[in-house]
Amino acid sequence: MRIQFSKFAWMAGIMLALAFTFSCSSPDGGGGGTDPSTGGTFTVTDIPAKYNGKYVYCSGSILNGTTIVTSIGGYESRNTSTGNYTWSRISNGKVSIPVWLQHRDGNLVQPIVRYSGNDTFDMRFAISEVSTSLEYTSGNYGLAAGIINSVTFSNGSAIISRNDATAWTESK
Repeated sequence: MRIQFSKFAWMAGIMLALAFTFSCSSPDGGGGGTDPSTGGTFTVTDIPAKYNGKYVYCSGSILNGTTIVTSIGGYESRNTSTGNYTWSRISNGKVSIPVWLQHRDGNLVQPIVRYSGNDTFDMRFAISEVSTSLEYTSGNYGLAAGIINSVTFSNGSAIISRNDATAWTESK
């Protein structure tokens, strides 16, 4: 069942997802691990063509009640000097976002490393006109957002269709 959110609820969700993803990061930011080019990805297909060239970030969590057991954040890279995140670009209706392990067994992972596990997450993703978090915080650049529950990752990766979103909303 697909749920349509009001624009206010959508924007609140975007800001919460953004705050969650970025507040879970270690101070050194580490884009993580010894080789940031290896590890899992969260791939979203069937994104409407009007979003080609736009940018996506994501977050996922496993909760025990209201306690975070495991969480991941999805972004292309992080500049450790500025704290600025660079998001992944949509091309041909598809985006593959590197995912980074942020919490495991309720504890913050330091330094953050590329995710390579086999878990099922409730995923949130957002589409933005701008490519970085610093640009995003300077204005309202959110275009669309989606929630997909129970996304199973294998060896750190998962592929889903935007059409399978539990909730999807567009602002423009």
